[in-house]
Amino acid sequence: MFGLFGSGGSSRRNPHAAVEDAVKHAHRVWDSADVETRAKLLEKAIEIREDRMFLALVNATWTQLPEPTRLKITGVLIKRDSELSFVKTAARHMGEIVGDSYSLAEFDAMFGNQKYDARWSRECALGVWFGLGRFCLFISIGQLSRLKEQDFDAAINAGQSGLLSKWTMSEVTRNTYERFGADKIPLMLPMYRLINDNGQLRLFFTVLISDILGSNSNVSVDDFSNGFLALALRGVRMDVDPSVLSRVSTMFGAVGNAVQEFDKMLPL
Repeated sequence: MFGLFGSGGSSRRNPHAAVEDAVKHAHRVWDSADVETRAKLLEKAIEIREDRMFLALVNATWTQLPEPTRLKITGVLIKRDSELSFVKTAARHMGEIVGDSYSLAEFDAMFGNQKYDARWSRECALGVWFGLGRFCLFISIGQLSRLKEQDFDAAINAGQSGLLSKWTMSEVTRNTYERFGADKIPLMLPMYRLINDNGQLRLFFTVLISDILGSNSNVSVDDFSNGFLALALRGVRMDVDPSVLSRVSTMFGAVGNAVQEFDKMLPL
């Protein structure tokens, strides 16, 4: 019950111990930090107009810092850790939203009647579908205007935890999902950035749907830039179902917009 109704004092958190723990944490962070990180902490903690004094503090060990400075740095780190915890929680919720959207049921609704290429199974196709969900998460988090650069990796990791909490994968599906992440997503990111009209948007999702259906096309960024013929020559199935193409692209945008709502909640 969060300690509100406990009868014994031993179950309650000693506030002095909490402060001591925070100071010890700050001590570890400071002594292990490089000069650039120390400088950023100092700039947030105190105002120093004299360069020589600032330089001396940056190069000092924790125990050499004045006590008031140590306490202010501790306060900065407490605030920083609190913000990072919020970012991770928000990112996990983003991942859960994406995971719920790129579900097994939605996959079957869109691709249950589609014909897969030879030696390609529904389990393989599902791995690419989940990979598309992962890509949607990456794009959505990357577009959060309030997300600080130093928090990006933590947000991605937390978001992926949210994704995977919503999906169950067989070994085949997981292997395809991991291959798609390693081989395709690094190429999809620059392709996505090239999109500037609806025609290119349709081509982009045509490539993805073709991969879901098993074409395993080896498309480069240059191929995508060169358009329809170059993609067809690379083995992309250009005759994908128009209704599926519309549903996949529309859902990608709708899910991305839903995740963007979290941007308003992130600390400035």
